[in-house]
Amino acid sequence: MDRHNTHLELAQPIQDDEIDLGQLLIDIGKRWKTVVAITLVGTLLAVAIALAIPKEYRSSARIALPNDVDVERFNNEGLIKMNREELFKRYFQEIRSESNLRKYLGDHKVLETLYGESQTASNGQRLLADLISNYQVTVLEPSAPRGEIVEFPSLIEISLQHANEQKTSELLNNYVQDANDKLVSDFIQQFTQIKQQRLEQLNKQVALLRQAAKYQRERDIVKLEAQNSLKIVQLEQEKALLVELAKNNKQTQLAEVKEASQIANTLKIENPTPIDEFSASNREAATNIKLTSSQSLPLYLMGTRYLKALTETLSNRKDDAIFISKLNELDKQIQTVADDPLLAQLKARESDDAYIEELPMLMKELRELHAKSIDIANVQFYRLDKAATVTGKAVKPNRPLIVILGLMLSGMFALIVVLISASMARRNERFA
Repeated sequence: MDRHNTHLELAQPIQDDEIDLGQLLIDIGKRWKTVVAITLVGTLLAVAIALAIPKEYRSSARIALPNDVDVERFNNEGLIKMNREELFKRYFQEIRSESNLRKYLGDHKVLETLYGESQTASNGQRLLADLISNYQVTVLEPSAPRGEIVEFPSLIEISLQHANEQKTSELLNNYVQDANDKLVSDFIQQFTQIKQQRLEQLNKQVALLRQAAKYQRERDIVKLEAQNSLKIVQLEQEKALLVELAKNNKQTQLAEVKEASQIANTLKIENPTPIDEFSASNREAATNIKLTSSQSLPLYLMGTRYLKALTETLSNRKDDAIFISKLNELDKQIQTVADDPLLAQLKARESDDAYIEELPMLMKELRELHAKSIDIANVQFYRLDKAATVTGKAVKPNRPLIVILGLMLSGMFALIVVLISASMARRNERFA
C-alpha cells in the first residue's frame, strides 16, 4: 500500500510539468500589459537604433565599349593594332584593379574628403579597407553563367557605397576618367619602349647590312687586286719571254750572218747578186734570205759588204725590245689591268647604300617610325553609358526591417518573460 502511494507521489510532478495550452493563454491574458509594455519598449528601441544608424548610398556608373572613332585613332597613332573589345578589356582590367583604386584614393586624398576629421592615422587603414571593400565592378553584358568569367565585357557597372552620395558620385565619375588617363599613359610608355626597341633593331640591321656591304666591297677589292696583280705578272713574264726570244733570235741571226759572210768571202761575192743570176743549186745553201713567203735565197748572195754591215748592226744593238711589236700590245694590256676602272670605282666608293637591296625598305620604315608621334592623349577607351548621379535612395539601413525585427524580437521576449513569471508563480503557490 505504501509502495503504491509512493508511485502516485512520483507521478504527480510529471503530470504537473505537462504544458497546458489553455493555461498558457490564460497566463498571457492576465499579464497582457507586461507583454505590451516589453514589446513597446523593444520596438521603440529598434526605432531608435534604426534612426541612429547613418544612411549609406550606393552610387554607380555604367561604362560601355569605346566609340569607333577612338579605336581608329588609337590604331592610326599607336604601334599596336587592337579592336574595340580588346581595348575595352584593357580598360576593364584597369578599372577593377584594387592597386589602381588604392593609388587613386591615396593620390587624391579621398579619405580626407569623405571622412574629414574623423579620419586619423590610427583608423586610416581601416577606413581605406572598408571603402575598397565597398567598391564593386560588375559585368552587365554579356551575361555569363554563375562562376564563369566574361573575357570580353561590353557593358560594366562600377559602384561604391558610402554615406555621402554626392562625394561618392563625384569620386566614381572622376575615377572613370582617371583609369582612362592611366591606361593612356601606360600605352604611351609601352609605345615609346616599342618604338625605341624597333628603332634600335632597325639601326642595328642597317649597320649590319652596311658592314656586310663594306666587307664585301673590301673583299672584292682584294680579289680584284690579286687577280690584276697575277695578270700583270703573267703579261710581264710574257714580255720577258719575248725579249729573251728576240735576244736568242738575234744570236742565231748573227751566227747565220757570220756563216753567210764566210761563204760570200770564199766565193768572193762582195755585192748582192742579182736575182736573175740565182741558180737552182745556189738555193740549197745552208744560209738563205727570204724573198717572199714561199721563196727564199741564200744569205751569202747579199755580199760581204752587206753582211759585214748587218753583223755590225746586230752586234751593236743594245735593246731588242723595240723591235718586238707585240710588246706594245702587252704594255697596253698591262696598263689596262693596272688602271682597272672597276677596282678604281670600288676604292673610290664612299657609301655602299645604293648597292644594298634591303636598305630602302629599312630606311623607309625608320623614317615612318621617327615620324610616329604616338599622340593618343585624347583617346577614350570607354564610352560613359550612365554617369554616377545623386538619387537620394539609401541602401542602408533598412529601417522598416529593423523596426519589424525589433517588434518581433521584443514580442517574443515579452512572451518568454510572461510565461516564466507565470510558471514561477504557480510553483510558488503549489509549495506554499
